[in-house]
Amino acid sequence: RPIFLAHVEPADPSRFAGGRFLAFAGIGHPEKFFDTVRGAGGEVALSRAFPDHHFYAQDELADLLALARQEGLRLVTTAKDAARLRHGEVPAGFRDQLDVLDIEAVFELDHVPERIIGETLDAWRQRKMRG
Repeated sequence: RPIFLAHVEPADPSRFAGGRFLAFAGIGHPEKFFDTVRGAGGEVALSRAFPDHHFYAQDELADLLALARQEGLRLVTTAKDAARLRHGEVPAGFRDQLDVLDIEAVFELDHVPERIIGETLDAWRQRKMRG
């Protein structure tokens, strides 16, 4: 049982505040990613969801780039998707148009001392009862 409660938030939200994006992601829950971009102050003007672990074809990336340019948007994706893009060729100018939203875990420490004491006492009582 974890002692610390955590949530994720953008590592550098100021980079996205006020920006207009075509957000795309090939992850299990892409809407969470789109919400994270919005939470960082970015406008998700268009979004494209791909299957989890998706490897992007050249024509898909070219379509994303063309649409972003046509609509005056920056591209934004997850760090996981960006890592997959490093292993293949991308259309000319794609990386220049791409932002990567890194996230970090934030631990909430409000009740840690009470939980540590409580869990330690519970473990001690269980050992004592066993003899």
